[in-house]
Amino acid sequence: MTANPAVPTAPRSTPRPVIAGLTLIVRLGLGGILFYAGALKVINVEGFVQHVDGYQLFDPLPTALVAVTLPWVACVVGLSLVLGFWTRSNALAAVGLVALVTAATASAAHRELNISCGCFSLDDKSVVTWRMVVEHGLMIVPALFLLVCGTGRLALDSLWPRIRPDRGRHAPTAEKTP
Repeated sequence: MTANPAVPTAPRSTPRPVIAGLTLIVRLGLGGILFYAGALKVINVEGFVQHVDGYQLFDPLPTALVAVTLPWVACVVGLSLVLGFWTRSNALAAVGLVALVTAATASAAHRELNISCGCFSLDDKSVVTWRMVVEHGLMIVPALFLLVCGTGRLALDSLWPRIRPDRGRHAPTAEKTP
């Protein structure tokens, strides 16, 4: 049976190799950004404590806890994305990190605090603006893309097989009846 040229056909979906290549680029980009931003803060924890304190969101103890913990989380999530390790889980963590930073930046912009963002340089003297809030918020888009599309190429996730109940060595075997 041949296709009728008068009947429109559904457009072809994007080929899987294109999505896999785009996923690799997004994974490396977002992961690299998160790792770099986190590493800058790990190197200078005291400076980052001052930046977090400038947002006036927490008392001193929670400020120190956030300033010590958040950069390490960003480093681990970023490195995991670059390596393609638990990509969807780390993409979800990246969504949370970006949402947290975006909310803090929006709070500072709304209250017109005269502080720098401190995202990629602790020496930056630019003041938090609504433009920065939008820029931070847009970083959620690649994280959501990875959450939906998954690992892509050249990832640790693709090195070992997925074990599912419907296939693989741990799948239940049907009993043979005589």
